[in-house]
Amino acid sequence: MRDKLLLPTCAGCECQLYFEGRSPQRRNGVLMKPGERYCLCKKKAVHFKAKDPKKHPPTWCPRRKSPCEVRVYGFKSFRDEYLYDLLCRDLGRDVSPSASNYCVEEECTTDLTPKRFWDGLEDHFFSELLPVQVHTHWIVEIDDGLKPVCFYNTEEGFKIVPFFDTSRARENTKEDDI
Repeated sequence: MRDKLLLPTCAGCECQLYFEGRSPQRRNGVLMKPGERYCLCKKKAVHFKAKDPKKHPPTWCPRRKSPCEVRVYGFKSFRDEYLYDLLCRDLGRDVSPSASNYCVEEECTTDLTPKRFWDGLEDHFFSELLPVQVHTHWIVEIDDGLKPVCFYNTEEGFKIVPFFDTSRARENTKEDDI
């Protein structure tokens, strides 16, 4: 189950085209043949080879970022953090994070994909894997260009949060606490 959240697929990608014409046609700079898959992310279409994965993006995918971008989201104000901590304490469990309470604290890059980061957490502390500090209840987003994944740092360790709205959190700015 957890690997399904981490591995990107070509399904639903606006760049993928399965050519269903009846006869070969020249489109996007290549001669497209019926029943073949093509990637339209560049000006010239790229034909999927027989050895390329059928479900997951190939290594040559133009959307893939290397190194991956890392964004760490912290609370936008002390008040938001304090109220969140009170709520978690009163309920006796961690509550799903809301992007409206977060802003970007730090950005960097890493050679780790989301899956390799997740697998690395089994054997290493996150501080050994990432060059940034991540406090409890903060979010780490690793964006490989294909499928960004958000990890939530709880008291028990990291959890995947598939519905964290990163675009909303990126709009927020740090508030001055009085």
